[in-house]
Amino acid sequence: MSKRVRPAPTICVIDFPWPYETYSKKGRKKCPKYDTMPLPEIRALGPMLNELLPRPSVVHVWVTDGMLAEALAMCATWGWSYTTWRAWKKRKLGLGYWKRADAEILLTFKIGKPAAPKRGTQGRTLFEGKPEENRHSSKPTTLHEEIERQYPASRKIELFARRHRIGWECYGSDLGHLISSKGIIDLEPETSHTTGRAAFGVNNAQYGRQEQDRGSRRQKMQRDARRARSHDRRETATSTDGIPVMCDRGNA
Repeated sequence: MSKRVRPAPTICVIDFPWPYETYSKKGRKKCPKYDTMPLPEIRALGPMLNELLPRPSVVHVWVTDGMLAEALAMCATWGWSYTTWRAWKKRKLGLGYWKRADAEILLTFKIGKPAAPKRGTQGRTLFEGKPEENRHSSKPTTLHEEIERQYPASRKIELFARRHRIGWECYGSDLGHLISSKGIIDLEPETSHTTGRAAFGVNNAQYGRQEQDRGSRRQKMQRDARRARSHDRRETATSTDGIPVMCDRGNA
């Protein structure tokens, strides 16, 4: 009897904009100035992500120390099976009260029953790599290169991405997308260089006729996005929102 061949899994890398809280003026000055998402909004992404990611899929989630327990619990409620963890060893020493952070955690989850990487392509628990860009929260390309060796035929997605990468579908605010529980909204469809889908879960036609100038359409899309996010906050607000976290999004 021939051995059953498993379909190539979808691979997804997610760098959630985890919230953080500082405890001093000095800490606030050292903290990065970037947009984060409240925990209820991140938790509300589950149904959209499960629609975006088919079975089988492998999901790699970057997480800071302060959000580790939250990430494990949240992904479990989405039906994702925890598989393993890894740590990226950084070249610079970060902030911290109990320790000076010099690594960031990467959690790996399974959706369905994806095939494991081929023998000889597995990465190490502790890996190194230079950040892709010289700015806070930038991640190394080491992980992307490893995934490309492990799953060359798989569809590859990166959410909350900073830069485009050939062969990947990259979505993030830096690339002109808004990621919310309603879907992925392409704020600049004319200038989007995303490989694959321009957006997911949202019909861009609803935000204005195609012949409207880009400025008008973008303003309307941003208003609708703000309304959707405001509605999500009201629907998903819980008593556990606002957990104090060290300012270590890139220094966990």
